[in-house]
Amino acid sequence: MYSEFACIVDYLIDNYSKDKFLLYMKKLTMNNDIDKIFKQIFVLDYNDFLLNFRKSVEENDTIKMTHDTTGNSMMYKKLPEQQVIQGL
Repeated sequence: MYSEFACIVDYLIDNYSKDKFLLYMKKLTMNNDIDKIFKQIFVLDYNDFLLNFRKSVEENDTIKMTHDTTGNSMMYKKLPEQQVIQGL
């Protein structure tokens, strides 16, 4: 779960900017309407974002999906040196 969250954060920052991500996090501390805030900041419905993110993961050779021993989905990011670090 943590590795998936890290990949999503990386994707948001890479595609929408660190400033927008930080603004999103700040607004979440003031209001708990996650979907509304997400749409205000990123001008995209959260479910549409997830579809785009999943498509990006499938097309991107540096992010791989796998499953742990309990069957939970996991993602990891391959480094340019072909090293794999869990949790990125």
